[in-house]
Amino acid sequence: MSARLRRPARSTVYRTLDTLRAMGAIEIVHPTPKHHCSLARRTPHQRHIVCESCGRLAVVDGCAFHRVVEAIESETGFDVERHTLEVFGRCAD
Repeated sequence: MSARLRRPARSTVYRTLDTLRAMGAIEIVHPTPKHHCSLARRTPHQRHIVCESCGRLAVVDGCAFHRVVEAIESETGFDVERHTLEVFGRCAD
C-alpha cells in the first residue's frame, strides 16, 4: 500500500510562513499591490527592488536604511524591532 501525500491545510501554510517571518528566515515582499510573495533571507538587512512592469525582483544586500532607523529610535525613544523597505522602478528589460 503506497502512502498518499496529503496537501496541508492553507491555514497551516500561513501559520508556518508567519513563524518563519517572525524568526527572520523569510521576507514578505509585494511585487504588486494585489500580490505578495515570501523570499528566503540571506542577510539580516536584505532588501529588494521590484520592477513595476514585469514584477522581477532583485535582492539588494546591505542596508543603509539602518542609520535612518537608528535616528528614528533616537528621536522617538522607540526600540525598533523590525522594518521593511521595498524600492519600485523599472528593470532594463
